[in-house]
Amino acid sequence: MLPIRWEKRGTESFDAEVEIGLLRTVLKNHFNFTIEADLVLQSNGDAQGQLAKRFNKYIHPSSKDTLASQDLLVVIYNGHGDDGFRHNTHMIFA
Repeated sequence: MLPIRWEKRGTESFDAEVEIGLLRTVLKNHFNFTIEADLVLQSNGDAQGQLAKRFNKYIHPSSKDTLASQDLLVVIYNGHGDDGFRHNTHMIFA
C-alpha cells in the first residue's frame, strides 16, 4: 500500500495522517499488506513531480523496486482536491 497525503498546514483540523494510520494498521495486521512510507505532497512544491518520481520507482524497468506482473500496488489518497476544482485546472495524476 502506498499512502499519499498532503502536508498538514497550520491549524487545519483535517488530519489525513491519523486516518491513513488507522487504515495502515488494519491492512498490515489483518491482511498482511506491505506498507510503503507515506508520500507527503508539499503544498508549495511540485506535487506532480513528487508523484511521478514515486510512481516511476514502481514502473521503471531499471528500478530495483519495479513491480512484477503478479504484484498489486494499492494507492490510498487522503486529502483534498478542491483547489483544482475552484481554479478549473486538470487533475495532476490519474
